[in-house]
Amino acid sequence: MSKQWITKDEHGRAFYEAEKIFGDWISRTAMYDEDYWVSVDIDGKVFDLNLWQKDDGKWSYCTIHPTKVNNKGQLETVGTEYIRMITLERHSYE
Repeated sequence: MSKQWITKDEHGRAFYEAEKIFGDWISRTAMYDEDYWVSVDIDGKVFDLNLWQKDDGKWSYCTIHPTKVNNKGQLETVGTEYIRMITLERHSYE
């Protein structure tokens, strides 16, 4: 894994969590929103998952971002760094 902010093991475990969250989100998008953020804790290290759609829901994605503690002591997303974990193209069978 070339990203220094996440190990191979952390990535694998985060992907497992992302699959579960993505599956729930994709089946009930109206409950969440088209752009949804959720934090996952992997052995005390917090990552942010961003799930979003584009093209009227035809494409859906999940990316993982590192977090950092800001000068107020709060966790914040490092938005400039991410790995795309899931890409899904929806097909209509109507």
